[in-house]
Parts: sequence; C-alpha cells; structure tokens
Amino acid sequence: MPPSVFNRDEESALPSVNIAGTSTDTHTVAVDALYRDHHHWLYAWLRKKLNCQHQAADVAHDTFTCIFALSNLPCLQEPRAYLVTTAKRLLIDQVRKQRIEQAYLAELAQAAHTMRDLCTTTTLKQWIE
Repeated sequence: MPPSVFNRDEESALPSVNIAGTSTDTHTVAVDALYRDHHHWLYAWLRKKLNCQHQAADVAHDTFTCIFALSNLPCLQEPRAYLVTTAKRLLIDQVRKQRIEQAYLAELAQAAHTMRDLCTTTTLKQWIE
C-alpha cells in the first residue's frame, strides 16, 4: 500500500468541507481516519475469506457506509475487530435476503407450474367435450 500523502500532524489545518458547507465534524474525521488506516486491510481480509475480489470490494464499501451512517462512532479499542464484526453481520444479512429471494422465486415458479397444469387440464377437458 503506498504511503499516505495526508499529514496527520496538519489534520486540523486542512480546509475540508462537508455537504452542508460547514467545517468537517469529528465524526467525519474519525471515519476518514478509520477508512484510510484499515480499508485496504479489510478488503484483503474479505477477499481471502470470500475468494472473490468484487464481493470483497462491495462488502468493504458497505461496511464503511454503515459506519459512516452511524450518528456516533464509538471509541474503538480494536478497530479491525469492529470492522470484521460489521462486515460479517452484513454478510449474514445478505445470506438471509438471498434465502428469502430464493424461496419467493421457488414459490412463483411452483405457482406458474400449477397454473399451467390447471389451464392445460381445463383446456383438454373442454376440447374433448
């Protein structure tokens, strides 16, 4: 990973602005530091566990999106453990959603099959009579 061009000693001197146009709050600075310090590590960890660089990139992005959405970032003693826990929970949610979607699609397929059989049987009876 290339060295950061960001000088942490000059962090307070940077003229950063958030969407509202005011100075960046401590939450944004904390999430930014967390991202810079640990994103590459989290991505590499996920890539190794998931064996897919694209899914790893998506989950790493979603992890930091969830953390940024928090109103208060907790004081992190073990930031990597926090990131891994958040990423694992996102993966669990993904699996749950996939299972629900698969069950729904299976029900739709079964209903279509049942309707096709019903229509075919009804049509044959009408044709024979």
